[in-house]
Amino acid sequence: MTLHIVEIRGRAMWWTWMIRDSAGVLLEESRTQFRSAEAAELQGRTRIAELKIPG
Repeated sequence: MTLHIVEIRGRAMWWTWMIRDSAGVLLEESRTQFRSAEAAELQGRTRIAELKIPG
């Protein structure tokens, strides 16, 4: 899985993340906007770890 951090431009700068599988298929996208790329990356990496835990 790969994590993509995307800048969203508007009134203020926001960031979101997308998780894709090895073929590039979108698995999940954040529904929250983050005020920094670091915050988006932290939550995105946490979500990848959760997805890797067998349920």
